[in-house]
Amino acid sequence: MKRRKKIEQFVKLSLTNRKLDPKKISFIAKALAKKELSLYVRLLRLARREEKVVVTTAIEAPKPFMKSIRNLFIDKDTFFFEDPAIIAGMKVSFSDFVFDATIKGYLERVKVEYGSD
Repeated sequence: MKRRKKIEQFVKLSLTNRKLDPKKISFIAKALAKKELSLYVRLLRLARREEKVVVTTAIEAPKPFMKSIRNLFIDKDTFFFEDPAIIAGMKVSFSDFVFDATIKGYLERVKVEYGSD
């Protein structure tokens, strides 16, 4: 566990202005043993996932909507995708959290709850 704490500190040191810094990552990675490097890479992937927000809508999101979402997640990279399969609504994913307010998601939840085939 002590090794994990050390690597977690290295991940924190890999940030510049709350973003992963490639130069710092390269410098730290060169100094780590293979086992430590493996854990470092895993923790970096988790940190990267926490840096971004993914918003999926059925149609192209209007500019004012995109701006308001970016303002909510001001310290994160925000990506917008279109997926007509969701029918309507939006799905927002960040870190380990998923907010699904889509028709497709609602229908899937109904199907699971009521066992409809």
